[in-house]
Amino acid sequence: MIITETISTFFGSVITPAVLIITAIFLIPHVRMIKIMSPKNFISSLKASGKGGSPLRALTLALAGTLGVGNITGVTSALISGGPGAIFWMWMGALIVLGIKYAEVFLAVKYRCRDVKGWYGGAMYYIRDGLGKNKLTRNRSEFFGGILGILCIINSLITGNIVQSNSAACVVSEEGRLKTGIIIGILVLLSILFGTRKIEKITSVLIPPLAALYIIISFNIIITNI
Repeated sequence: MIITETISTFFGSVITPAVLIITAIFLIPHVRMIKIMSPKNFISSLKASGKGGSPLRALTLALAGTLGVGNITGVTSALISGGPGAIFWMWMGALIVLGIKYAEVFLAVKYRCRDVKGWYGGAMYYIRDGLGKNKLTRNRSEFFGGILGILCIINSLITGNIVQSNSAACVVSEEGRLKTGIIIGILVLLSILFGTRKIEKITSVLIPPLAALYIIISFNIIITNI
């Protein structure tokens, strides 16, 4: 426990924000930040479609994994730790590191692979294939890609499951927490069995009204506590 807390404190203090900001500043001229933030380009890209899938469904699937931990649990933790001023710095940080997210998605699409079941990819694959262009670097890039894959699995069990499940269980009574856990477990099992294509169809229907409701409730809280 002490070792875990020490590692968390070390990377969660100045180190991680510094690395993110330095990397983002380096990427700004390469990813053309003004073009990324263009609403016209954003809307036109959502209308595109092809064999690789629907961009709109991909967006709703990404939002489905972000709205809970990022917008609710994450913001709450930041407020508790840093006070109301933390919201301003979260906005500034998001704008600065926007280029990193764009670069991640771009590389994931460029180095994605395909088999009989469809497309697959991510950071593990673009580290392996993007850096391992010759025999000298291939083994090293495969090693680091594999390490990242293992860390992603571990992280999915913590950030992707424990944090969200705990947040959902905390808003119900003590007697209802077990039922909440069982329902979430069944939904996760169904999502694994049916694959991302089925999840995309579900999220494309649920996420837009969910996001709208989230924004309306947020505005209501702000206005009533003005």
